[in-house]
Amino acid sequence: MMIIRVCLFAFGCLCCSANAFSATGEWVQPLYSQCRADVSYKLSWVTGMIWKDKHYDDRSTTRHPTLKGASWRTDMGSQKLVVTAAHNLFLMGYGKSEVEAELRKLLLGFTLEEIYKVTYSTSVSVGGLSRKPKQIARPSIGGGKSELDVVVLYLTDEDALSAYRPILLASKLPSAGESVRVVGVMENSQQQVLTEYSVSAVAAQSGYFLLNKPVENGFSGGVVMDKDKEVAYGVIAGNVNNKQTKVYLVTESLLAAAKPEPAGDVLRREE
Repeated sequence: MMIIRVCLFAFGCLCCSANAFSATGEWVQPLYSQCRADVSYKLSWVTGMIWKDKHYDDRSTTRHPTLKGASWRTDMGSQKLVVTAAHNLFLMGYGKSEVEAELRKLLLGFTLEEIYKVTYSTSVSVGGLSRKPKQIARPSIGGGKSELDVVVLYLTDEDALSAYRPILLASKLPSAGESVRVVGVMENSQQQVLTEYSVSAVAAQSGYFLLNKPVENGFSGGVVMDKDKEVAYGVIAGNVNNKQTKVYLVTESLLAAAKPEPAGDVLRREE
């Protein structure tokens, strides 16, 4: 579930929901990202009432969409890993087609002929402070053929890591009909909110399961946990047809196989 706003980051503390936990050692922390999209494109326009002369020009512009989502931490041996949804970092769900749609709304009186190139560079902040990951890993299934809407952040800031209450990963998959805890961050808050959902379907080979209803804005990247135990099943990807929620399974084997890369290399791309 992606809500894009062209605005400045808002890191101030806001009022939280009545069922939020205390601000220290929460399972979930907010994550903020801003994407700089440098766009090179060709446009055209027509002059003249009779002959309709068509003119062309090459232009460039920069877009600055921002996102707020959720993140959580799990530890594997000595590694302290922060998990969130890949689209929270603009690695999925924001590309040339979305940029094109934005430009067409802005170019009143002009026609967008072609986008030559878009260069994306994303900055990330965890927990409402300038906590930046040093490395990022993108888990995949099928021998790397299918990247999931999941990323792992490697933070070196102990203050940022200590704000999380680490969650163990579940040793089993959830079952259809099972009640689960869903933990995220409301769009207008920095503190976690806990709600109860049920699992409507499990697609283990595809690496995800579905919840019976959509989540609130800001829950993307949050965690789905066992109802009774403090263990995590997966990371919230977003709503499906505004009726269900897609959750990607997060397992020790999935995270262990993901290769960390320098954050700057992952957060900068071109198409």
